[in-house]
Amino acid sequence: TYAVVKNVYTAAELKKIKKEFSVFEYVGPEKTNAATKDNGYLKNGEGAWLDSYYKDDRKSSALLTANRVLFSQELISALEDADIFYTQLSKSNFDNTLLNRYSSGENYKPHTDDSLISAVTFFKIGQIFSGGEFIFPEQKIKIPFEDNTMVVFPGLALHGALPFKGRGKRYSMAQFAYITN
Repeated sequence: TYAVVKNVYTAAELKKIKKEFSVFEYVGPEKTNAATKDNGYLKNGEGAWLDSYYKDDRKSSALLTANRVLFSQELISALEDADIFYTQLSKSNFDNTLLNRYSSGENYKPHTDDSLISAVTFFKIGQIFSGGEFIFPEQKIKIPFEDNTMVVFPGLALHGALPFKGRGKRYSMAQFAYITN
């Protein structure tokens, strides 16, 4: 079961978050632990591991401060109402965050994550564009790419991002929640 949360962040939070996009050095899929198949990467966009960038001061990041919403009691309660599986989110004791950046035509082919629970939040910078849907191919589900929208799902669910067409950048913040010993 997946959940879609629209308008995750306030306008003020969103402005700070998007301003932060320009401070990172984005790297190719080989340095973001992107999924592979047949010795090739399934992702052709770029990414930046935020936890590595802010390892000494997470609180100085608008992204890493705002993304705590995933662990808010309000969101966890709503997720638990939809599926008992999400009771695991309140037990998560480790998470990390990857900011992905895609240009027109780039995508992330279907893959699974190694996390217990994953969340992907969509951000758009630039002109209106088409495409870029988030997909669960086994269930034949396409979720429209809408700015400031989060999709929460079990990490083992096969998922991907379709290419978009247009000018500007498609950003997605992937959060990976784990329960470690």
